[in-house]
Amino acid sequence: MNIFFTRISKLLFIFLLPAITCLPQQHANLKYELSMSANNILHVSLLYSPLEDDSTVFTYGEPRFGGQNDIQAGLSNLNISFPGIIKADSTKRIFTMSYPKRQPVFIEYEITDTHENGTGLRGELFRPIFQNEYFYSHGVNLFLNPVFKKENIKASISVTWIKPPPFPLFYGFDPENKGQKTFYGKADDVMFSLITGAANQHVYKMTIDHSTGYVVLRETGSGPFNKNLAEDYFKKYFTGIRKFWNATDSNFFSLILHPLLKVNHNISGVAFSNGFIGKYKSDTVYNNAQLFTLSHEIGHHWLGHGLSMEIKNQWFDEGFNDYITFYNLAVTQLITTDKFQEEMNNVFRLHYSSAVKNTPNDSVFLNYWKMGDYNKLPYRRGSIFAFWLDQQIRKTSGNKKNIRSLLLALLQLRKKHQGDYVVTMDDFINTSSKFVQKELIKDAINKYIISGVPIQFTNDMLLPGFSITYKNEIPVLNMTAQKKYFFSLIN
Repeated sequence: MNIFFTRISKLLFIFLLPAITCLPQQHANLKYELSMSANNILHVSLLYSPLEDDSTVFTYGEPRFGGQNDIQAGLSNLNISFPGIIKADSTKRIFTMSYPKRQPVFIEYEITDTHENGTGLRGELFRPIFQNEYFYSHGVNLFLNPVFKKENIKASISVTWIKPPPFPLFYGFDPENKGQKTFYGKADDVMFSLITGAANQHVYKMTIDHSTGYVVLRETGSGPFNKNLAEDYFKKYFTGIRKFWNATDSNFFSLILHPLLKVNHNISGVAFSNGFIGKYKSDTVYNNAQLFTLSHEIGHHWLGHGLSMEIKNQWFDEGFNDYITFYNLAVTQLITTDKFQEEMNNVFRLHYSSAVKNTPNDSVFLNYWKMGDYNKLPYRRGSIFAFWLDQQIRKTSGNKKNIRSLLLALLQLRKKHQGDYVVTMDDFINTSSKFVQKELIKDAINKYIISGVPIQFTNDMLLPGFSITYKNEIPVLNMTAQKKYFFSLIN
């Protein structure tokens, strides 16, 4: 444990304070100023107006976000004004700021680009990148994030650039800003979003189903080709997924697509509040794998953010999201129904042939960042379970209800709770029991999810027109009828 205490002189605090208090007179508990140096080191200044007596705990980074357990290595030169005191446990990224009588304190620190220390792809996705022609960072890797003792305390934030990078920026939390004016808003909206920009970055704005969409591209030689494909895809899928979730809000959503810098990987990405950042290896962003990844991550805006279970139940957040991604791609006709069948059979093949397919649920997340099949296990197991449950709901209701009906019911349950409520296993079982027999769903959860036993499909589990055969102990799905009805939206 690395504990240290730091102070800077009262004289320095008096000298520096006017610079950060020259913001427009709008209240913010966290007043941030950012300056990019010539050698691409980001200098951060924070004037904190305390919301708790005596001390506040701050964190930097989020190790579960890409498994970056040493993310704090890029944070340095952390100081606080007198009479404030920092007690820092840098191994846990926890910083306790102490102060008398809620007196505002001035904090400063620096952040360096550590993406090449981040294990290839995950480094480019989850770590700050500061280069002469490119800026990229998630909010939790830019700003110290207060963790209050009382959950109902919410901080406000302002973000001002003193020396910005030499190109326009894009704020995931304020798409029209460009980094040219002070942002004021909720701290949570900033922490769980991102800031990015590049010399060759372009932003395209459009109206989609009463919502505003932004497509953000780093254009290369095939820039217009990317633009046309991205806009056409975004309009179709975003309209379809909003219809699936009965979304009527006018909130904005951003689709950011950037080429990878060095990593040779088809495509990967990260969902954030009101958007998705995808990074890919080629000049084009439109093949089957890329299409699915984009759609999956857009889906997390609803399933994973708006509706979620605790982290150990990734079979729901990831696996159910996989299944409804396949489903909605077929509904929007971005893939054929035959392609849906092919993708489900691919999931069956990969899961049932995996050496780790029987891993109990409580061991899945412990091994998640080992990558390989452990990383894919909750996606595949959850997707197969979602397919099975969809079939049971349809059979029980005479095809009047489906998995969408269940998810909408869970979403309504979630909306009855304030704060960052996550759906519990009891919530899932009780809500599912409105559509299938409670004992059936309880037994299925215990066997197929908690214990990790692969589902042994029989045709009496399936709707008429659906059948499963086995080849080398791997299920093979065949859809022979009812395709049109299966891919229609049912409440």
